[in-house]
Amino acid sequence: MKNQNTYHLVANGPLAHVPDLTIYKQDHDITWIGIDGGNRTLDHYQITPRVVFGDFDSIPNELLEKLKLKVKEIYQCPTAKKETDFQIALNYLLNQKIFMIRVFGWSGGRLDQYLSNLVTLANPKYHEIISKTIFIDKQNFVQFFLPGEWIVTQNTKMKYVGFLTLTPVKNLSIKDGFKYQTKNWSFDKMTCLSSNEFTLASGEFSFDSGVIALIQSKDLI
Repeated sequence: MKNQNTYHLVANGPLAHVPDLTIYKQDHDITWIGIDGGNRTLDHYQITPRVVFGDFDSIPNELLEKLKLKVKEIYQCPTAKKETDFQIALNYLLNQKIFMIRVFGWSGGRLDQYLSNLVTLANPKYHEIISKTIFIDKQNFVQFFLPGEWIVTQNTKMKYVGFLTLTPVKNLSIKDGFKYQTKNWSFDKMTCLSSNEFTLASGEFSFDSGVIALIQSKDLI
């Protein structure tokens, strides 16, 4: 089945920032994973997750009881722990065969959680799934890249492109297909080159070391 290894993670971000999930409801090859308060979003869309993670301090008891009746795998985490619920969910995926991971509910709420979600994939522990992971909300479409030469396709729903260095990066060259180009720029700390744009249907870039999040985004009107 074409999407048998596609996973959708729904984290704790506000429902208002999550795109319409009904477009995926008929795809029965998607495995849904609810992360703590993200189970409220899944409940809103009447989607039953296969797996849930969390200390469940962000959902009402009634929803937790519903999950216990319907969900095949429930991992209740202690409140005090070294890793976030999102990281624990990613740890689970490291043992799965992955085609694609889409993450919803990663933004729009608490700033500390938002930033933690965004930088988590810079951890070398997750590099084997980094290129398969996309963060999506109503304004942003985020992909993650390790060193190499890359061609990225424009998401036609988005207007702008940002290059966020999640680690020190060496020799970033932004090439054909982008409005603003660079040649061998290096950064010793997190930096965001924002408000670039595509000039073609796809754009090329390369870098020699580090981790980059490429953010396609738009303004809400």
